[in-house]
Parts: sequence; C-alpha cells; structure tokens
Amino acid sequence: MTNATSLSDKTALRDEAAPHRTRQFGSARNGSREWRLQSLTAIAVIPLSLHFAASILSLTTSDRKAAADWLSLPVPALAAILVVLAGITHALIGVRSVILDHAHTRTRRERLMRVEIG
Repeated sequence: MTNATSLSDKTALRDEAAPHRTRQFGSARNGSREWRLQSLTAIAVIPLSLHFAASILSLTTSDRKAAADWLSLPVPALAAILVVLAGITHALIGVRSVILDHAHTRTRRERLMRVEIG
C-alpha cells in the first residue's frame, strides 16, 4: 500500500515540474499547426513540381526566347513561384523539426524557437 502512495507522490511531483522543464518546445506549443503546414506543403509540392518539370521538359527543344515568353505568361509564372515557395517552406519546416528533435542544448532550441514559420 505504501508503494502505491509513493508512486502517486512521485507522479504528482513529476507532473508539477514538467511544465517548468519543457518551456513550450515541441508539440505542446504548436506541433499540430506545423504538422498541418508540413502536410499541406508536401501535398502542394508534388503536383506543382510534376507540372513544372513536365513544362520544362517540353521546352527543351525550344530556344531561350520561347522559354522566356512561356515563363512570362501568368499561369506558368504563378506555378513557378508557388513551387519555389512551397518547396522552401516545406524544407524549412523539415529542417526545423530535425533540429528540434536532435539539438540537445537549450540555447540552440531557444534560438530556433524564436524564429516563427508561416
């Protein structure tokens, strides 16, 4: 019986100390928002990059002026901008997640958590 009481006391002490140790890192802060943004950018990058790659491959036989004229059109220019923005955002979120998972010093995590994405 005393074992059960001591275990609950240890759990209570641990639960009280946990918020002071975490300092809002990880999913307790905004993990679901980052997960949704990571998923959204992953879904956006796939069709955008496939379309952009197919368009670039279709321009391989044309000259530079034809490629510049094609890229000056609104839809291909918007697609190129979107694939670059979605790719950079997806990469930044992924790198940030890896650093948070593997950085073991407090100063690295605190410095990284000050940078907001999105």
